[in-house]
Parts: sequence; structure tokens; C-alpha cells
Amino acid sequence: MRVILLCFALCLAAGCQSPHADKMMPAGIIDLTNADAYEVLDIYSKLTGLKVVKDPQVKTIQSTSRIVLTTTRPITKPQAIKLLEKALREQAGVVITPLDATSVSASYNAALIVAKPKVAGEK
Repeated sequence: MRVILLCFALCLAAGCQSPHADKMMPAGIIDLTNADAYEVLDIYSKLTGLKVVKDPQVKTIQSTSRIVLTTTRPITKPQAIKLLEKALREQAGVVITPLDATSVSASYNAALIVAKPKVAGEK
């Protein structure tokens, strides 16, 4: 969780909440190691300003699905959002679907998991 709070603090410092979506965020602004889907969804919500309605199944995968994502070059806010959506989908099977102008849903589909991330120190 510490990494996620650090990531969000850096994001705020980089102006992620500003209306200028093209403003570049520094490399390494996203540095998630072994984060659970709920933590990543919280970052997604803060970054987009959208309410995330979580399917109950998303909570059940919280302890088994871990997300690893690190940005190695500067990115824009829309790129960061797309990276989070892709990591959630491919590493945890969580799909983000727009509901209306203020909210999205997060649902689980195990068939979408492409690969489990390797965390440093794991065999």
C-alpha cells in the first residue's frame, strides 16, 4: 500500500488532476509491485475522478491476483489510465466499463488473464 500512496502523491505533484491531459508525468510515476486489484482500482478512481462500482467478485480475487506495473518513460494522464486498465485486465481479469459520465464498473472475468506477473524474489 505504501507504494500506491507514493504513486498517488507523485501523481498529484505532477498535476494529474489538472485539466491538461497532455501534461507529461515523469518516468516511474507508476511503480506497482505486488499490488492487489482493489488498490489499483483506488488509484484508477483518483486518477480519472470517476467512481468505481466494484463487482463483488473483484473482492474475492483481491488476495490471489497481484499487479505489477512500472513506467520507465514519461507518460501522459490518458496513457497512465490506459496502462492501469490493461494491467487490471491482463493481470487480474478486471474489466473497466463506463457506466455514465461519473462512474465506471469493475467486473471480473478469469478468461481475460493473459499472464501472472513475476514479482522480484519469486521463483
